[in-house]
Amino acid sequence: MLHIHIPSLPQRKEEYRRGDSTVIYDDNKHAILIDGGEGDLWKKMRSFLEDKGLQHVTFVLSHWHPDHDCALRSALESSYVIVDKIYCPPIWELQTIPDGVGDYRRAAAIIGLAHELKKEIVYIDAAKTQWLKVGSIRMWLWRRKANKADYVNYQVNNTSISAYFPDLAYWSMGDAITSDAAYFKSYKVERKIIGFKIPHHGNACGEDDCDTLEKAGAKICWYNDWEPSGCAIGGTNFSKYGARNCARHFVTLRPFQDIDIQSNGKSVVWKQGGKTWTFALVDEPKQEAPAQDQAQSTPKLRDMSTLFGIDTSYANVVDWDKVANEIDFAILQCGYGQDRTSQDDKRFKQSAEACERLGIPYGIYLYSYAKNSAMAEGEAKHALRLAKGRQLSLPIYYDLEESSLGGVATSCMRIFGRAVESAGYWCGVYSGEYYYSKNLSLVTAYTRWIARYNSNNGKATTKPSTANVAIWQYSSRGKVAGVNGNVDVNIMYVDLIKSVTGKDYIQAARDVWAGKYGTNEERTAKLKAEGYDPRIVQHFVNRLKA
Repeated sequence: MLHIHIPSLPQRKEEYRRGDSTVIYDDNKHAILIDGGEGDLWKKMRSFLEDKGLQHVTFVLSHWHPDHDCALRSALESSYVIVDKIYCPPIWELQTIPDGVGDYRRAAAIIGLAHELKKEIVYIDAAKTQWLKVGSIRMWLWRRKANKADYVNYQVNNTSISAYFPDLAYWSMGDAITSDAAYFKSYKVERKIIGFKIPHHGNACGEDDCDTLEKAGAKICWYNDWEPSGCAIGGTNFSKYGARNCARHFVTLRPFQDIDIQSNGKSVVWKQGGKTWTFALVDEPKQEAPAQDQAQSTPKLRDMSTLFGIDTSYANVVDWDKVANEIDFAILQCGYGQDRTSQDDKRFKQSAEACERLGIPYGIYLYSYAKNSAMAEGEAKHALRLAKGRQLSLPIYYDLEESSLGGVATSCMRIFGRAVESAGYWCGVYSGEYYYSKNLSLVTAYTRWIARYNSNNGKATTKPSTANVAIWQYSSRGKVAGVNGNVDVNIMYVDLIKSVTGKDYIQAARDVWAGKYGTNEERTAKLKAEGYDPRIVQHFVNRLKA
């Protein structure tokens, strides 16, 4: 038996951001959680999961808006719920969508937490179907591409993941402002749709969509009336658009009462408020689908949920060709203090050119002696001068360590960060854990590279307790072939290369292994056409088999 539970809450004007919360589960306690709600709605869903013994969940995040993605953070931090796997839209896409930029930092922090907890993440590419199976639950995922013709303020919504469950004949459309009905019409599903969630909280079905859905077999739908009374979307009355249209075609369930759906393979039963609706399942000609994720079809290669790298200064690296075989990334000191050539790192240019030649993703850092805002501006100019013309695939970091300057560290960091980001670069902060917690805890806008050595024996032991650490420098006594003596060694928990470049180099390398790009000149041409640096892809091809 398969089940769907959709909790709801009484409307309260002061709490209007609750989003959707849906769990699909079978009798063997396999579960898929879509979004999960926010605030009291998440608490209600969490209680339901505990009551049903549904501890392990596969989390499907429809889109990166706080009334949906806050539940993902809550689930990751939960003492009961265990998130086995996450399916979500790519976070780097938010940087290219006009209304997504403000959501990016929150999304990056959540993904950083997921990486820290070693959760597997599958990003759903636009306009590609992703089949998956969890226990006896089968589903497909699909999402629209961002369309310049979309309302600017709704493009994140309009790229929501749609989730279709053939054995329940149920379709959840996320918050897409434009219904996916046209895609559903063109796609040969194995079973007619019976019920669906009206997209965008009940706002987004027009008459044409309803006609298409009705022809596809739809009989019943629901919407989440989450906006305060009087808003354009929702309210205590029917939504101005979608729900009103749907009511002319389908049984339309209002919010504020839980919905339960179950299927025995022959029929599907919807229940709400003591009422029951039963519909026969109607099969279409069978369409074969993979039994598991497409991503699992590639050869078994090295797990790269975390990346290993070094940071360098002056002359300790003697052979970058050897180093390239040992590391995933590098962070190079470019200099220190004010914008004077005498304070440039003497090996920076040579090291940067070697990384670019070998395809090693790299960023840079500048050691700070700034005592005031003018000096921080000067140090930003120093870093930007040396970054100009370089092919950075990681941030520019501001190295703040001077104990006597802790009182101005926050203000200097903000000045440096604004200058770097205004020039079009990513900015990050580097510091020791104690120094950061004492002097920089209010700096949350920049990705964090934190040092914590513990016994400093070259091994990673106790991670920093600082929240949302993207890179952990765990020792200054690492040993790497090609380095003369000791070297600083690091673990990266968030794929910052993907964040900075907007390209998933690790997946591209896996695709190379799977033969999707061909060989030699053909591979190079295809990778360049898709905006990849073939040298970086090849570096990760080599690292995947290391």
